[in-house]
Amino acid sequence: MRPKHVLELPEDLRKELKKPLGVVKKDFEEIANFIRERNPPRIVSVGDFVSVKLLEKEIFPDILVIDFKIERADVLQPVLNMLRNAPYQETRIKNAAGTLNPALWDIFEKASGKMRVIVEGEEDLVTIPAVLTSPIGSIVIYGQPGEGTVIIEVTEEKKREFEKILKRFTSAGSP
Repeated sequence: MRPKHVLELPEDLRKELKKPLGVVKKDFEEIANFIRERNPPRIVSVGDFVSVKLLEKEIFPDILVIDFKIERADVLQPVLNMLRNAPYQETRIKNAAGTLNPALWDIFEKASGKMRVIVEGEEDLVTIPAVLTSPIGSIVIYGQPGEGTVIIEVTEEKKREFEKILKRFTSAGSP
């Protein structure tokens, strides 16, 4: 499913999406080893914290999705420098809190090489199009506040699960 309009997160789905959508891990060395062992066709990191942690472990995701905030607070200068100085092509997109801009699908589908996606607004829900547009075997990783880091291995089953979630969103109109 590829939306034509901005999608809005309905209230009844908010609580459900606060639960991890994949496997939660706390140890970044274990996460880095897991990714290296899999050698996935695509790695997508959603969020500044997990993006920086991967870069520190010398794992360079194919797509970094960031907003220069960690748990709604501006990132510190060393983190900002690491995210800005990583050798990536850069694109920006507006995505209001609780929504999904349909242009996200284009970004993920057309990404080639290393891409830094800077979200003006909120990137929390970007995991959904990241999973739906990534090849089978890819890994999408994001932070789960207070719990750890969530790893999603993209499978046909996971894509179906995410399609079901997406169908529950409501249309908010034009991007």
